[in-house]
Amino acid sequence: MAAMGHFESRFDDKDYEKNTNNGILRFSDESSVKLANELKINNFKPSGLTYNKTSLKLG
Repeated sequence: MAAMGHFESRFDDKDYEKNTNNGILRFSDESSVKLANELKINNFKPSGLTYNKTSLKLG
């Protein structure tokens, strides 16, 4: 996972941008919501992808 994160984002901290790929694993808003629902993560918002822990949890 760390290698994928480095390849996708170089672990750069960036602000959340609606309707773009966000987080260290570069999830789209739509796919992140779908994954969060499948993983039963309550109160998930795509803006949470800026937190590395959240992005890795979805990965």
